[in-house]
Amino acid sequence: MLSSLTPAKWSDKLGKPFNDAIPGIVQQQQAKGRKCFFVDMRNEAKFTPDDFADQLHPNTRGYAKMAQVWFTHLKPYLANPTSFEKSSTGGFHCSLPKILGNYLRSVFSA
Repeated sequence: MLSSLTPAKWSDKLGKPFNDAIPGIVQQQQAKGRKCFFVDMRNEAKFTPDDFADQLHPNTRGYAKMAQVWFTHLKPYLANPTSFEKSSTGGFHCSLPKILGNYLRSVFSA
């Protein structure tokens, strides 16, 4: 499961392009038969300015909202943990960390 970034009070310059790219990346992986899922943390958590400890990080209430969103998305898999396929190396069969790393390198090098 891959989540969008939470809002940042100081700027959305990096967050918006990242958040906009995530659903398409997940769809590409799903089209390849991989079990990857998008969690729209930015919108589902219903953040307010009072949910942040500083310009970027949630406070206790913000993290509670995030936990509820994660729980909602993870609950079906907690009941059936074998619903995720494991690769031959024992890790989950999804190359999103590599794909996201390449995406972030392209953002920072632009």
